[in-house]
Amino acid sequence: MGRTKLLFLTVSEHGEANSVLAVLSAVRARPDGDTYELHLASYASLRARVPRGVTFHELPGQGMGDFFRARLAARPDDARALMHRVSTRPGFWPTIAAVRRLVSTVTASTPPDAPNTLKEVAGADQGVGAFVWPAVNTGYVYPLSFAQKLLNALVLLFIPLHVLIFDTTYKRLQRARRGAGYAGPALFMAPRTAPVLCMSTPGAEYPAVVPSDVVACGPILLPARAIADVDAELDAWLKQGPTVLVSLGSHWRLTLEQAREVRAALDALLETRKGVQVLWKLQLLGEDRVPSSDRLRVVDWLEADPAAIVRHENAVCSVSHGGSNSYHEALAAGKPQIILSVWYDTHDFGARAEWLGVGKWGNKRTAPFASAPDLTAALLAVVGRTPDAPDARRTAARAREVADIVMHRAAPGDAGREGRDVAADYVVDFVSRAIAERAAA
Repeated sequence: MGRTKLLFLTVSEHGEANSVLAVLSAVRARPDGDTYELHLASYASLRARVPRGVTFHELPGQGMGDFFRARLAARPDDARALMHRVSTRPGFWPTIAAVRRLVSTVTASTPPDAPNTLKEVAGADQGVGAFVWPAVNTGYVYPLSFAQKLLNALVLLFIPLHVLIFDTTYKRLQRARRGAGYAGPALFMAPRTAPVLCMSTPGAEYPAVVPSDVVACGPILLPARAIADVDAELDAWLKQGPTVLVSLGSHWRLTLEQAREVRAALDALLETRKGVQVLWKLQLLGEDRVPSSDRLRVVDWLEADPAAIVRHENAVCSVSHGGSNSYHEALAAGKPQIILSVWYDTHDFGARAEWLGVGKWGNKRTAPFASAPDLTAALLAVVGRTPDAPDARRTAARAREVADIVMHRAAPGDAGREGRDVAADYVVDFVSRAIAERAAA
């Protein structure tokens, strides 16, 4: 009997593709991993990241990152306008405006690329309970106030009504899909028709009904190579003392003005905490540069995986844009986090971090922009003005508690289970049962 073929499909963006690559790696690492013939289908730009032993199939189209990079290469002067178009502000009216331009930003060849949580995949299963979950982009903190519940309900009703009835881009997309022989709604409007794996973990997520066909795996993260094996010099630098990692995602670019706001906050932290150092992965619009300084290391690329850096024993805080992977990497590592949100779901992760007690939303008042005073306050609250600052110690302790939950640790010292292993086991079991049922039919 030949090997069982498993085909995975994903977009090429790191945010989505990393989860799929993580499950692929977990299937390969199983004791019976050699019994599976693994295939991966995606856009051309993912080919270079395909693991050895996995057959790649190129799909037509491109990911959002590819689309934006091509546009910037053709029209570099549009960079600021493009960042402005994809960024959003939290709140009721900004969310209404963001929803109205969402589908025009997301086309048939550039699907959305955020790994889902229970809120995205099981909302319809909650009944009226879904209306107490903060709607996407609003940035409302759970539990909602009475006034927020009313506004939240209006947003949740507006999204399907606008997209299905009024959005002209969505209508054009549906006509094209029907012409190609595809029925039913497209994109995020489609109902769930098969089991879904997600990054959530009950106990570290909004209270929810978890349907039997939704698998809450916990953080589905790629296995990261040891920092010492990838960048020995960085490993030695990290060992010097407590370190804050600042990494604002693979898509977002800061203007020089915004970089100066972040820099001012980092300088204030370093002035207050003499023993702390900062590693800042900075991607700027244009050719400007922000120099490193004593205890502040500024780089435009990291050879080591940020997830490995967050898990380093000296990492004391992760500052990110609030993408799903970055948020869940910090949860799994048991490290406090600060979120500088820039669009849609990142505002929600900022609010979640505060609700869960594992960090701060560092630009709650000014998102999608950073403010030096607000970020300074968040850094000093999370890292602490002193090594023994009570609030910072409580946040760090809470982050470790949540890590035990999302890593499925049954007792102190237990290694737990990675979300990728939970997902891989489910995929293998699901396929095995399907094959057995077909054979018995």
